[in-house]
Amino acid sequence: MKVVINAIQTEKEFFIQREGNAYSNMPINQLFFDGVSATSTFHANWFKISSTPKRVHTLVNQPRINYRLELIDKSLESDRFPASFSIDEVMEHGDEWKSEYQHLSSLYGEVSDVQPPLEEDVEFEFKVILAVSNIQEYADFAYVADNSAYHKDPKLRVTARSMTHQVIDKILFPDLLLPSQPCSLSSKETYGIVREYIKNNINPKAAEITSDYEFCFTVKKKIPLATPYQNSYETKKNNGKSYRPPRINNHLVKSKGVEVFEMTHDKRNYANYTPIVGFCGDNQEDLKNNIDKYLEELINYINVPLVECQHCNGVGVVDNP
Repeated sequence: MKVVINAIQTEKEFFIQREGNAYSNMPINQLFFDGVSATSTFHANWFKISSTPKRVHTLVNQPRINYRLELIDKSLESDRFPASFSIDEVMEHGDEWKSEYQHLSSLYGEVSDVQPPLEEDVEFEFKVILAVSNIQEYADFAYVADNSAYHKDPKLRVTARSMTHQVIDKILFPDLLLPSQPCSLSSKETYGIVREYIKNNINPKAAEITSDYEFCFTVKKKIPLATPYQNSYETKKNNGKSYRPPRINNHLVKSKGVEVFEMTHDKRNYANYTPIVGFCGDNQEDLKNNIDKYLEELINYINVPLVECQHCNGVGVVDNP
């Protein structure tokens, strides 16, 4: 059977992939190219070799040899209990102990020797499908995304495998080169990443999460009042007249909540919430950098403590160091 190997040529090496079903007989990682196995890369289905191969071979296992019966407990070895027997000496039909040796059957176990595998040449076709100066190898990334609406898997890992690419790029480029092309995450994946990150990094003294659902999320600033006040409430009738006089709570209101961040995702578009736009980048590394930068800037904005300005009676706010 001929093995067709597709290759992308760079200035230093070849990136190779078997054409067709990579998991069928003789996958790339079981082949040797001029006596050397291919090196794995950042992409699970692509490997590297240094030059155009002149010979490809695989290793074929040989049957085991020298079957025999050896004494399980070596300390029992004696004239009565030899270290080993040949199969033909004590067994008949290959699997039945002879009657005169039957009493020894529990003391001996069958062993054999492994033969070294044989090299077998493989008929191959080496096809260079693309030539580029070099291929950038990108490190993978992983973010935890809150997915708590689904109890079986409340936390998802969003990795490089979650990226989507433009259709034209998927048509023009082998998948090995897609990490170097524009890429993005979905709105829902982005929502889960941002939701999880805020929940794990919010400063509870400066802000609080007031809505936390799979479909909507809200954060409000806790802003200390310039002048705290005693909370009161009044019960009124349907006609608007007081049913009972205003009462004063024992609770002293010291802060107010001001919404500073809200989102939904485009799978739900819940109520008046803003659908968050999926993270994107010019390539896989740029995507990761954009995610990290956004999360850092957002949490810094949320966690900055503020207080009502005492000079304008709370019309404005100032930093609360």
